[in-house]
Amino acid sequence: MVRKTKVWTISSIWILIVVFFAQSLDAQYHLKGFSIPNKKNSIEVPFTYQNGFILVEVILQDAFPLKFLFDTGAEYTILAEKSISDLLRLKYERTFKILGSDLNKELLAFLTRNVKMSMGRMTARNEDILVLAENIFEFKTFAGIEVHGILGASSFRHMIVEIDYQEEKIVFHKKSSFPGIKKSYTSVPISMERNKPILTANFSANMGIGGDENVKLLLDTGANVPFLLRKDSTELASQMVDLLPGNIASGIGGDLIGYVGRSHSLEFEDFEFSGVVTNYQQVTIKDDYPDFLTSRNGIIGNPILSRFDLILDYVSGKLYLRPNKSYRNKFKYDRSGLQLIAGGQQLSAFTIYNILPNSPAARAGFKQGDEVLSINGVGSKFLTLEGITSRLQGKVGKKVTLKINRNGSVIKKRFRLEELI
Repeated sequence: MVRKTKVWTISSIWILIVVFFAQSLDAQYHLKGFSIPNKKNSIEVPFTYQNGFILVEVILQDAFPLKFLFDTGAEYTILAEKSISDLLRLKYERTFKILGSDLNKELLAFLTRNVKMSMGRMTARNEDILVLAENIFEFKTFAGIEVHGILGASSFRHMIVEIDYQEEKIVFHKKSSFPGIKKSYTSVPISMERNKPILTANFSANMGIGGDENVKLLLDTGANVPFLLRKDSTELASQMVDLLPGNIASGIGGDLIGYVGRSHSLEFEDFEFSGVVTNYQQVTIKDDYPDFLTSRNGIIGNPILSRFDLILDYVSGKLYLRPNKSYRNKFKYDRSGLQLIAGGQQLSAFTIYNILPNSPAARAGFKQGDEVLSINGVGSKFLTLEGITSRLQGKVGKKVTLKINRNGSVIKKRFRLEELI
């Protein structure tokens, strides 16, 4: 029998996942996580870095491989597809109410216990995971990738985690036998809050506003945006100018209202970034929200983290960073005004979901619902959503030709890319 219990909070931001929970699981539900075999000091797990996400292969109950987001910003492991847990005949012990991205709509998740999970040569034999009653992440549509769940910190918080974005691998180390940090790494102060790493950075607004401000940011490998702030959480963020308004995301409970622009700079320890693409979430925080939801200002996601070789010591609460060859790359943003979604069995059918007013795409006459057949002569079946997004972030002035299907009529439209932020 399924028993109802406390309210939890999950916030999903379009192709950005941030998981917040109102209370920890009771001690009897403490998650054990993955274990490294006795004769090994470390285990290397390959991943796929796609559309700004780290995807790892996880096997549930020795049955079949699934794709999970490796997410340092999530506290617990989540299965998005209830049909999978039903197929595996997993038992649900509790029902949790969860709040959506609008912090208003209530949805359901189930707790299932003693699940066997395998990743590479590591196994978690008695894992507790949350199962969503319905798949509300919409990763297929908005990110163009198949994702079955989120691998949260509870599964690896007793280890030292080394992420190599260039080689697309994660190395999990036993704390007791870790060889130590090389001199090429810089130690960056962090705090661990509910098993999630929090970094304090210095944020300088865009050129229309002077001054700077310290902000507390979640290090979130489950996010594919560089930098996100709650617009009401800092004085400078609330004063930002030259921003594009609108729906910055579509997540649990509906669209998220906010803005996007560029910050003048973002600094932490010895590292400084300029012209950082920054999302500002417009959200109303209620007085009864827990402190862990309101005490931080935003997140740092993969587009910044991927510029480093990263070592996260969960046991000691320490972070070490070493710049890699992408460290000085400029932060790119869409220059067309188009937002596309993916569909079809191979996720190779692309539809225009939204058009930014007064953008190159808007002036060219595109409409919501237009199906994209090709871009610059390359057919959609040879493209991915990530590939199209990359093309629409090309050089200013580059000509783009899209062949579209509009209500059965095939039309070609052209425009040139422009700087939008």
